[in-house]
Amino acid sequence: MSWRNTILLALAVAVVAVIAYRDLLGENPDVGWQTVFEEPLPTPESAAIEHLVDFDPKSVVAVLLHSDDREARAQRTAYGWSGTSTPRKINDFLDNLRELAVILSIEEEPTAEDLAGYGLAEPRARIRLEREGAEAIDIALGHHNPSTTAIYARVSQRPGVVLTGAVAMWDLREAFDALQVPYPPPN
Repeated sequence: MSWRNTILLALAVAVVAVIAYRDLLGENPDVGWQTVFEEPLPTPESAAIEHLVDFDPKSVVAVLLHSDDREARAQRTAYGWSGTSTPRKINDFLDNLRELAVILSIEEEPTAEDLAGYGLAEPRARIRLEREGAEAIDIALGHHNPSTTAIYARVSQRPGVVLTGAVAMWDLREAFDALQVPYPPPN
């Protein structure tokens, strides 16, 4: 490659970079060139993650799962969890459940008709976490949202209906598998 071709190639790359930057700037005028080269800014307090449930997984003494006429129960013992050959999966289930975020609060005071529309009048799945020295937590999981990326839920700790990650149903299937209870394929 000759030096002229190298200069033309460098000029073309610079033009494309300027066009891409202007395009990015047009979508978000608050973006500066520093955004590309600096560390990400800390998350503002107002954008902090709101979790679906607030509990210490170590305080859970029993996990009850119910879905599609299937039920399973795991009881914490001195050696792990009863009813499973892989107690680690129950611990993982609890950790994942604790990390689920509220994507959107939908209804503060839902009517019976609202609950039916979200699949929560007759929930697809129920999870009950019995805790030592604290009130049990009940979680009801309903229909997926239209894009199937999230699922409608109700939690005994909070009012109303919320939208949380659809991964909740996958975690539930994993817990059923750990307890050797067949789970039906997703609809």
